[in-house]
Amino acid sequence: MSALTKTGLLAVIAATPILKEIDGIGEVYLKKLTVAEQGELAKKGEKNDNITTSLNMVAYSLCDENGKRLFGDNDVKELGNLTVEQMTAIVNVISEINGFDTKLDDTKKN
Repeated sequence: MSALTKTGLLAVIAATPILKEIDGIGEVYLKKLTVAEQGELAKKGEKNDNITTSLNMVAYSLCDENGKRLFGDNDVKELGNLTVEQMTAIVNVISEINGFDTKLDDTKKN
């Protein structure tokens, strides 16, 4: 096996959307958050409450089949029309695909 080149690495990090069934919503595409996106969300989170932070996370994650965001930063307020159950279901799936719920011990094992 040979080492990845810059081009090869950039091709690997291109996010492949994940199709998931979410209770109360249906099938949606989501993408894993990049380190840069997580950094942006963390900065926004310092200024916002947990609900706004969750809405931003949903906006960054929901995408089309090509991985393009469905909701821009200016659309976050509209996502506030989701029910609590819908928001919770989406956030749970985002946490799952990004490994946010993985315990540190489980990460060390892998």
